[in-house]
Amino acid sequence: MLSCKELIVERLKAKDTTRLKKEPKTGRKRAAVLVPLFFKNDTVHVLLTVRAQHMKSFAGDVALPGGKRDECDNDDVDTALREAWEEIGLPKTAVQVISQGSSRTSKYGIQVVPVIGFIPDDFQPCLNLDEVEDSFSVPLIDFLLSDKHSLQIAGRYILPKFTHNIGNRTYITWGLTAHICINVASIVFDKKPDFHLTVVSHL
Repeated sequence: MLSCKELIVERLKAKDTTRLKKEPKTGRKRAAVLVPLFFKNDTVHVLLTVRAQHMKSFAGDVALPGGKRDECDNDDVDTALREAWEEIGLPKTAVQVISQGSSRTSKYGIQVVPVIGFIPDDFQPCLNLDEVEDSFSVPLIDFLLSDKHSLQIAGRYILPKFTHNIGNRTYITWGLTAHICINVASIVFDKKPDFHLTVVSHL
């Protein structure tokens, strides 16, 4: 019988989109994020970060470790692992890369590719404060639960939003990061969210 982790790995590999991805046309920007999964109290958690307040884009937002591709990166996995090392001190060799998820386009027109992997359960982030001001983790199942979900208006769109109350601090995950986490959670737990998922224009 497969262990819980082995079953999750099988599910993620079955939905791997690596071979379906096409490199962007010349001039089109590309980025990758790492979806770092680990077990805490026998429950799958995802590690998230809070971007520094002085960042030019998405300042103070909850995010997954990641960023734009550099010339030194061979592929999306290289980008995600390099950025995770630079942002939270996660060694590349400590990540068990499992699969890649469906890419999404950010509001700036950047194609963002999620790279999904397991990290050591006892990993302690070492934050690069030039880029990241905080980090935290939540049970991945939270991204499928209606009592954690609400909606956020952004421009003319209504996007999914999740509220995490940890200690005396409240974190908000929304937009692209929320969509990626919903998608990964749906695969890991082989179930749909308890809420209706859509991106709606309210104009």
